[in-house]
Amino acid sequence: MEKNKYIFVDLDETLIYCNPWNDEPIKGSKIITLEHNDTYRAVLRPGALELLKALREIAPCYILTAAIQEYAEGWNNEFKLGFKNSQIYHRDDINIRGGIQLSGFPNAQSYLIDNLPRRDNMSKIEFLNLIDPIPKYFNIKSYYGYEAQDLTVEMIQEIVTFVTE
Repeated sequence: MEKNKYIFVDLDETLIYCNPWNDEPIKGSKIITLEHNDTYRAVLRPGALELLKALREIAPCYILTAAIQEYAEGWNNEFKLGFKNSQIYHRDDINIRGGIQLSGFPNAQSYLIDNLPRRDNMSKIEFLNLIDPIPKYFNIKSYYGYEAQDLTVEMIQEIVTFVTE
């Protein structure tokens, strides 16, 4: 029986770049302010929306981030990433692990696309183990706001191929 695919994509340094300690605006950057007046400036990785569009044609997509809920939802809205709030898994979800009930992922084969090496991302892997004992992992090059780090057509195709094999 073929498994159902579910794709999880990291937020920071994968889809966006945010440097809260640097007030210098990067071309195309946007600002969000969270409660307690915490202000963040970020830029969307060129090619990120195209990647998400291509992935959504394959399987349901979700954000899986170590960031807090308000931050993840704020950038999702600001950059029009297209995720419903129910499709965003954040720090509290990851840290609860066994306490969270993940439903809606029957017979799952999960894929995680993240800039961190797998060995440095065990909390997300353990979270995905709640739905899939062997999640597949794609280590994408990190994005730090530089043009040379755009997601090219070739890079997007490499990720799509990984998820469709």
